[in-house]
Amino acid sequence: MITLYPVFLPAGLAVAVRRMHDRGRSWPWLLAGVVPILGPLWLLIELGLRKGTPGENSYGPDPLRAGDYLAVRTEAGLEGQEDDRIVNDVTGLNPVPVWAIATPTSIEEVQEALRRSNGPVSIGGGHFSMGGQTAS
Repeated sequence: MITLYPVFLPAGLAVAVRRMHDRGRSWPWLLAGVVPILGPLWLLIELGLRKGTPGENSYGPDPLRAGDYLAVRTEAGLEGQEDDRIVNDVTGLNPVPVWAIATPTSIEEVQEALRRSNGPVSIGGGHFSMGGQTAS
């Protein structure tokens, strides 16, 4: 068991520092852990039970309000294409030209978009979905 401490200590410290920054505090506050009984208890409450500061703080933007990662990102057209209907995944390595981009908010809008299509349809998933389902 003691042999795992050197392996996991750097990762644990990195997570604790990130969490302190999320709370709007600097890393030296982690030294409170050396105070017997109260230090580790305070760190447990501060790092494990309390929410981060709302909005941006001096360490950067609120990671929970980082924007909509589900939004379809478009980029400049490929060679020979005149518009910007190119979608890409989060890696930026897979540009795909598409006929149209729809962002439906109801089942009826999904049905209407499918009725308008005369070819294959790729549906990007919702929250926590990998997407990429294709319907013909």
